[in-house]
Amino acid sequence: MIGIFAFQAARRLMTGSAPLPAPRPKFRPRPRDCVVLAGRSYSNKEIARALALMPRTVDGYLTEARRLFDAHDRTELVVSAALAGEVELSELRSRQPE
Repeated sequence: MIGIFAFQAARRLMTGSAPLPAPRPKFRPRPRDCVVLAGRSYSNKEIARALALMPRTVDGYLTEARRLFDAHDRTELVVSAALAGEVELSELRSRQPE
C-alpha cells in the first residue's frame, strides 16, 4: 500500500500536477504512540496495556488521529502518518514475539 501512495506522489511530481502542499497535521505525543503501536498490529487492549492507559482512551486517541488525517481505518491512518513524516517506517517494524 505504501508503494502505491509513493508511486502516485512521484507521478504527480513528475507531471507537475502536484497540488499546493497543505499544512501537515501534527500529532500530540500520546496519539502518536498509539498510532505507532497500531502500525505494529497491536490491538487497542494491547496498546492500552503497553502505555498504561484505558482501552477507551486508546480508542479516543486513534479516533482523534483518524479525524486529523481524514483516515477511514487504522491502515490508512498509519500509512498517512508515515507519508506525512509523523511516523518513521523504522518505528513500524513488527513487534518482538512475547
